Amino acid sequence: MNVRPVFIGGCSRSGTTLLAAMLGSSPDIVTVPEAEFKWDALKDGSVFDGQVRLGRLLDFLAADPKFAYWDVALPRLVSGERDEQVPFAAVLSHLAASHAHAAGKPEATMWVDHTPGNIRYVSTLAEMFPAGRFVHIVRDGRGVASSVIPLDFGPNTVAEAADYWSSQVSMGLAATAHVGDERAATVRFEDLVQRPRAILTALCDHLGVAFDDGMLHRRDYRVQSYTADQHELVARPPDPLRSTAWRTALTPRDVEIFEARTGELLRYLGYVNDYGITARDLDKREHLTSASRSLARRLVTDRVRRYLRRRRPIRSAPSAATGVKSRATT
Repeated sequence: MNVRPVFIGGCSRSGTTLLAAMLGSSPDIVTVPEAEFKWDALKDGSVFDGQVRLGRLLDFLAADPKFAYWDVALPRLVSGERDEQVPFAAVLSHLAASHAHAAGKPEATMWVDHTPGNIRYVSTLAEMFPAGRFVHIVRDGRGVASSVIPLDFGPNTVAEAADYWSSQVSMGLAATAHVGDERAATVRFEDLVQRPRAILTALCDHLGVAFDDGMLHRRDYRVQSYTADQHELVARPPDPLRSTAWRTALTPRDVEIFEARTGELLRYLGYVNDYGITARDLDKREHLTSASRSLARRLVTDRVRRYLRRRRPIRSAPSAATGVKSRATT
């Protein structure tokens, strides 16, 4: 499968999975599961100067429980093959092609990786994949805060969410500027759910792939079982009301704290601040209360919830299009 990859990235809870699922509803595009193992492999020394020791990488993947979601059988190597060095990009492309076959899309001409952290390593990806394209999806940070705080990972308070969103969005803006407009595009979550046809048509044109009406209605991508709860909206048609749902989820004081900690970054991205320069940050009492609650959640509640969630069988959740589950891989 000689195809071009598209790497979607952005702050968590900004719509990376939704956008990837919409694109993956085209018969010409396959969306692969999130692939954090890319960075883990790079960091553990499996990859050097773009080359990978095949045996070491396969051992690494076999031990990674999340890789089971790819539904790809790893090859068995004879002793002489384990030290063979091959381009890491070729390995990733092979895995994507294998996943495309497993997903029933052997003729796909594009594969989409929607790991949010892609924005942190765009320079490396651009070097490994000269024909690759990049999409940075941005969401109103107040919406991100209202979405991420209830989860068992990431920020636990609005102050933490503000700092997290600022750093991730800034990373994404720098990444897209680094590779340039020809290879990178920016999509706002709010525009995607309010004007999906227009946004997807323009994005497909930028990516060099045909827009398909199925992107608006069908969801061929099956979310991972252990994240099914947090991705339940992915299977539904885009809901314009999601763009302002944070107004009922956050208190006015939450919004003020968020805006105090993010300055005018919201405005730079085309959003409207409620408080602007008059926004007040946490006072000493609020800071102590916020830190105490966050610590309690991090040490107890979040750990228990993560443990229970990760005990779920490794399989894909039903797709919106078919309701069929893939075979269990554990």
